[in-house]
Amino acid sequence: MSKLHELEEHIMACWNVTEDLDASVRMLVDTDASNDQVANVLMGMSELYSFRFNELFAKYEKLIAAKHKGEL
Repeated sequence: MSKLHELEEHIMACWNVTEDLDASVRMLVDTDASNDQVANVLMGMSELYSFRFNELFAKYEKLIAAKHKGEL
């Protein structure tokens, strides 16, 4: 698997945030979820996407370093 392909996978995983936000909106509209439940979901999403974006940026930095070394 190419290093650029790995970066693409990380970018696509981060793109899921829109689907997760849509699901959260449905949760608010279609259920009787309490404020605490909604807050827990949103805090969990924040942690998850913070991790995913940090992982993505680390992969990006590795690719930039590899390019400067002539490995790409």
